Amino acid sequence: MDKQKLYELTRKHGELKKLLEKIESVGIYPNQELTGMPRGCVISDKTSTTACDLVEYKDQLNALLTEIQKLRKAIIFEISGVDGVVYDILFLKFVSGMDWDQIGIEVGKSREAVRRMYYRI
Repeated sequence: MDKQKLYELTRKHGELKKLLEKIESVGIYPNQELTGMPRGCVISDKTSTTACDLVEYKDQLNALLTEIQKLRKAIIFEISGVDGVVYDILFLKFVSGMDWDQIGIEVGKSREAVRRMYYRI
């Protein structure tokens, strides 16, 4: 299992998602009404640049999501031979992305007990 790669991809996914939301929410000028009529080079250039950035970031986001899904499938395959609580811990940590506190609640054990079980694997 390549845990570090999954963490890195998940972090990049979060960053791109935030950037995408920021680009989608920012207008070119306050109270600008888009009527379809030309308004000059400055607005057009900013609008086209923003639109190109938006498409590029969406493509990057989709590529990251595809890679994350492949890694998650590989992780599920790797841990499929493990039974019981250990499987639950691995699944919740690496597929669901939960932290130790959340995993502890899900499996009915303390945070420290879950961590100890994980590090014994």
